[in-house]
Amino acid sequence: MIVGSEAAAAIIVIAALWVAFAAALAILAAKRIRRAQSVLGATRSMRSLLDAAPARAVLIHADGSVEADARLVQELGLPGVPLKIGDLVSNDGGIDRDDLSSLIDALADVRLGGAALRRQLRLAGGDRVLELRAALAPPPAKPGSVLAWLFDISEADVERGTLPLLDAREPERFRGESEPMDPVAGHIPGARNAPSQELAPGGRFLGEAELRQRLGDEPFVASCGSGITATTLLLAAEIAGVEGRLYPGSWSEWSRRGLPAETGEG
Repeated sequence: MIVGSEAAAAIIVIAALWVAFAAALAILAAKRIRRAQSVLGATRSMRSLLDAAPARAVLIHADGSVEADARLVQELGLPGVPLKIGDLVSNDGGIDRDDLSSLIDALADVRLGGAALRRQLRLAGGDRVLELRAALAPPPAKPGSVLAWLFDISEADVERGTLPLLDAREPERFRGESEPMDPVAGHIPGARNAPSQELAPGGRFLGEAELRQRLGDEPFVASCGSGITATTLLLAAEIAGVEGRLYPGSWSEWSRRGLPAETGEG
């Protein structure tokens, strides 16, 4: 069928619109694929960071049921995945029975007052000691649930004497020129200052090579004021491919125990 020039022009315009629409759909699809790949990559990276984390998580609900990090089961030497808080004790491993009993009482206080909890727990059948830090879990966790993190400080205590110690605090606090939190100013003898803000200026970590220059190539123990900021060094170590361990108590624990302190650059 022969069409007029105006009809042909209309067909060409419609065809062009369909081509443009199809191209737009292809672009949106490509963006969604890239976004999905980005999310998947971020998820894998987060899984890797969680696997390398210096602490294990356990969610303790008000009815006594628990949701534990799978690695915690292995590290506590439990025979199976704990379903109740009482399952954190076993005949050959787990948390010391007396310590778990006192922990259960302390968790009730956390639920009543909402105050954070910090204490040490002995493991049965050995010399290992865990430090527990817990607080009310945020939504979407059930009301009354407590999120606890368990740090193995026995291993950190041993390694503090054999591995380099990096202090993530600001240079002024490290040198002892100011101390807003603890009764004693300064740093642990032999520590080297590695300020966290210099590793991730503007909230973005430096490149792998730069991080290795600042952290070194050898395994190290990370410290700060109370064991929180030091985790930035561990994330930086993961990026740089260097092994890092956390000293959970950090300067607060060290100074309150009356242990030796140094000031200056170190």
